Amino acid sequence: MGRIVEPDWTDTKYSQQNNAPRKDDIVWVTKKTRGRFGALDVAVAGEYGIVISSWMSSMGSHKVSILTADLREVSTTASCVKIFSALADDETWAGIKAEWMDKTYIPVIVMKKKNKYTMRRSQPAGSKWVMSRSGEAVLVVGLLHPNSDVWLNKDKIHPDDWEELTVGGDRCCSVRVPQWLALKSGLM
Repeated sequence: MGRIVEPDWTDTKYSQQNNAPRKDDIVWVTKKTRGRFGALDVAVAGEYGIVISSWMSSMGSHKVSILTADLREVSTTASCVKIFSALADDETWAGIKAEWMDKTYIPVIVMKKKNKYTMRRSQPAGSKWVMSRSGEAVLVVGLLHPNSDVWLNKDKIHPDDWEELTVGGDRCCSVRVPQWLALKSGLM
């Protein structure tokens, strides 16, 4: 992927995209932030990439972490970026994000919670495992803490592992998740 030039922000196709950046938006850093990010690298004006996380600081500032084309993670304040595309519209960025997930997500072994009810309105039709109403999360337990249930959301699991987790027949399976999630939820 070659270096791209900054979009012409006066173009009407960007007028609708001046909302706050969300996960999977492709953004351009337009100015340097004054925010503090601790150990995280700070984005500089002219960098661009896909938003991989978004949070509110303790002072109420909206912050974003951006994955650049060369697989670096940089952070900035949301007011310092402009959205110019979305992940769903760009296969190149989907490949970059998948490559980053392959390198950074760690495998954990989980046991899916069995659905005790054959037909429950809150479950997706025919599901053997406990899932959220939307079908976007599965209830699992880790092997280290079998009495501690954890909801794994679709957006926190490597896309290649999602189908195995939701429709696979085995109760135990290996899924790749971000390291911070594995540590926080007690899955490792």
